[in-house]
Amino acid sequence: MPQPKKLKRRVFPDGLKSTDLTYMGRGSIDRDDFESDVGIADMVCIDQFGEVNQSKYYHAGVVKSKDSQWFVYLEWGRVFAGKSWISESCQGQDFQFVPCKDEEEARKYFQWQCRDKNTKRLEEKKIGKEKIWVGKNGKSGYLIQALSTRQKGLPNACNIKDDSGIKTGTKKKKTTKKRSTKKSSSYQPQVVSLAQTLVSGVQAYAQTAISATGVSPTMAAIERVRNDLIPLAGQRIAKVGDDIEKQLKDKKLIDISTLVATIIPRPLSRGGSARSRQESIILSSNKIATVRQDLDTFEAALNNEDFEQVESDGTDPSDALLGQGQGCEILWIDPKSSEGRWIEETFQGMTNDRHGYLRNRLNIKNIFSVKRPDRDIKFIDYVKKVSKKNSKKHLDVKARLQPCNRKDISDISDMADAANVFLGIHGTRSVNVQPILSSNLRLPKHLPNAQLTGAAFGSGIYWATDWKKSYGYTGHSRAYYGSGGQVGGRGFFMFLSDVVMGDAYKARDTGSWSTPPSSKDSIAAYPEFMSYLSNDEHIVFDPDSHRIRYLIEGELI
Repeated sequence: MPQPKKLKRRVFPDGLKSTDLTYMGRGSIDRDDFESDVGIADMVCIDQFGEVNQSKYYHAGVVKSKDSQWFVYLEWGRVFAGKSWISESCQGQDFQFVPCKDEEEARKYFQWQCRDKNTKRLEEKKIGKEKIWVGKNGKSGYLIQALSTRQKGLPNACNIKDDSGIKTGTKKKKTTKKRSTKKSSSYQPQVVSLAQTLVSGVQAYAQTAISATGVSPTMAAIERVRNDLIPLAGQRIAKVGDDIEKQLKDKKLIDISTLVATIIPRPLSRGGSARSRQESIILSSNKIATVRQDLDTFEAALNNEDFEQVESDGTDPSDALLGQGQGCEILWIDPKSSEGRWIEETFQGMTNDRHGYLRNRLNIKNIFSVKRPDRDIKFIDYVKKVSKKNSKKHLDVKARLQPCNRKDISDISDMADAANVFLGIHGTRSVNVQPILSSNLRLPKHLPNAQLTGAAFGSGIYWATDWKKSYGYTGHSRAYYGSGGQVGGRGFFMFLSDVVMGDAYKARDTGSWSTPPSSKDSIAAYPEFMSYLSNDEHIVFDPDSHRIRYLIEGELI
């Protein structure tokens, strides 16, 4: 096409400021999505796996000035942290304006330029049942990023948001927040503090990753990674095995991993080695669990975008943590009360002390009770079903390290034995506490035959009866399965929950289960049957098979 004359690089149109220009159209969300209603496109280089760091972005937009001039704005360079424009100064590597005689010319040039970077350099590749886009003939193509918010581009780009995929009722809108009739002073200060730090901690964690990469995924993009691309990576892991060297050489796993790295924030070191970048990007056996946790955190951040802090004007902190279900409540338990003493003594006693690297004393900072009637009733119904099924059976597998009596389960006391209900512990990163409380522990999508770190018995919800085992998943400084995801000023967190074991299958080896074998209700993995285990593990496969009772905040001193 005949090309309009460009201004020189890093030259701004005469008489205009960055805030005088407005993007005209929605954001592009997929390959070749550059029709007449699209006015902004954000892309990232797909080649991030080679010897040279190709962590580059490309931004294009159809913009109109306040005096009705039309331009195509282009910006590109290495991915960097923060916004492109600050106080009329471009922080990016390069930018360029293309003056156009009218809207039609601007849109045609925008389409031509974007297709040159995107459509012409990519080709479709089929992996399993999925189709993904990869670089064509070794070309360094650019993939479209579907963004909920953006930091690259002119200042007006930051106002273009996409909330598609967020379920109705989960969006936090300032004009429709539920208010309580209670005065804010009547809320327990410990609960207010918990709500403020956890909700803002989720936002801060997501914002740090977004700022470092420029990637703020839409809910639709998050769901695509969670439901399509991670299972696709699992298929490749099942084929090549859990050897990281083999995974790093598998071209199909590389293509999937590179695509995921363009969709969700995966910060890469600009000065790092090719090997370190590859290990950061690859969806390896030991990375998928962390990516899944990050997806939950990014989803919560999207839902809480306008709810960064609990306000002091009557907003119930339980709503911030648990959602706005009828009767949901979280309360701080006084450690000096009989209930507080019982929970602390029970929790402190739940260990076989087999973890030599954890010799520090556990100090329980806070205990919170959790009530979520809409989810708890589903648990009670599940208890009824399992107890009826097993009422005439002798259940020979019982959970260990349990309290002698449970006065806190009076609502299911007549069914607890037949359903084989036990007190289970689940450790998680601090930034994942609020997402779990407001929804539930997520049952991961099954990855057949793929052995993943932290999921040796398949795609279930994992429970321990030893708090030192669960500590390894908290992301705290000495956590065995990796650090990160902490919230400033808080300790580590674990959920103490009622869990239905029912008639458990006694595992003799690891496996990739999506349901318990032999029509059982759960899987029990004990060290006496597998010498490489140090702790008991219980795996359930129904989201209604547990109810969260207590949130424990601890520290090692």
